[in-house]
Amino acid sequence: MLSARGLLTRAAVIAALFAVCHLAGMREYASFLCGMAPCANGLGSVLAFLGLIYVLAYLSFVVLVPVLAIASGLLWGWHRIDRTTAR
Repeated sequence: MLSARGLLTRAAVIAALFAVCHLAGMREYASFLCGMAPCANGLGSVLAFLGLIYVLAYLSFVVLVPVLAIASGLLWGWHRIDRTTAR
């Protein structure tokens, strides 16, 4: 669970989820952040929910992916140094 490969895999999954949301065009539904509700004939709440999913995916991509990637590199390096000093 807390291996270098596991952390890097989680970072890749978050990046892939954000890419799917972005390619699906969900960015335009994040307009609720500036007070404009996305309206499409009664689908405003559904579109706002899609916008919320996009915002959460974006924030996860911006905040969590770099942290997980750096932690993965540090953990990999630490295990590598630990193996060489144990000999």
